Amino acid sequence: MIRNALAKLVSENNNAIKGLSENDRVEINRNTEYVRAKGVGIYDSELFRKDLISMYHERKLRDESTADMNTKEFCDSVIENCPKRSYEAVFYTLYQFSITIFIWSVFDLLLSGSPYSLHTATIVLYLLTIVFHFCVYCIFPRFTLSKLSNTCIPLAVFLAFACVILYLQNGNSITAASTWIAIPSGIWFASHLVFFIIMKLVWDCYINRLAKNE
Repeated sequence: MIRNALAKLVSENNNAIKGLSENDRVEINRNTEYVRAKGVGIYDSELFRKDLISMYHERKLRDESTADMNTKEFCDSVIENCPKRSYEAVFYTLYQFSITIFIWSVFDLLLSGSPYSLHTATIVLYLLTIVFHFCVYCIFPRFTLSKLSNTCIPLAVFLAFACVILYLQNGNSITAASTWIAIPSGIWFASHLVFFIIMKLVWDCYINRLAKNE
């Protein structure tokens, strides 16, 4: 699998920020959330975070206080000049969606040996999952949720969707009439695995292309 440049950059930033005070770390993360909320892309906002960390380290080396740093002008400049990544929301949404349904297919394969019944409810729930992941990218950052919230909320929604699908799949009379086709569990799992691999490659290629052009 292709090495994702974003994961590498996040790891480097997390290590670099450890050398700063707690107040500085909070301020850097707050500014990063601010530019992200204003539409700066995921990789670009992490590059912004890297530059901000370097600025704080430079002031620390010169024994200058960081308490009076005015980063608003820098933030506004990044927001104004950062390229608009029109396809990023689509790539991110489909990649996260592929992860979600792949995890579900693993559970389905382990818990049910019978063929998977593809019905209308499944399609509706999958469409709702796509909409949700799109909101995670485009709308949720505007509320500058904490990292814990950004992790727990998608997980909670996924588990809720999974419970509904499980309920509907297990002989519920409402979905019996709307069943389209019975798909062997192995094929159901393989199709989700292939989709996940394809979207993983697409997302990594997209991020690595951004990294190469930075």
